[in-house]
Amino acid sequence: MQFNHQSDAEVVHPTVALSAADMVRLLDVKDRKIVHFRRQVAWFQRQIFGPKSERRLPEPDGVQGTLDELFEIVPDVPSPAK
Repeated sequence: MQFNHQSDAEVVHPTVALSAADMVRLLDVKDRKIVHFRRQVAWFQRQIFGPKSERRLPEPDGVQGTLDELFEIVPDVPSPAK
């Protein structure tokens, strides 16, 4: 069994062969993608951690009632059947 070993000096990355103009275009595309992904992350952070319209305001006195408190008041007259 034979192995073809290449030294690190023989392995050339594809971007080494690019011209300066091609490298500028490549970096511009990468910069645009980074900006796009950062905007997406910011949007997701606002959706997850931002203020939500569904949140209720606390009661003015700061005390929140419980469900069993609602059942203490029972009407004397039963509601009419429909």
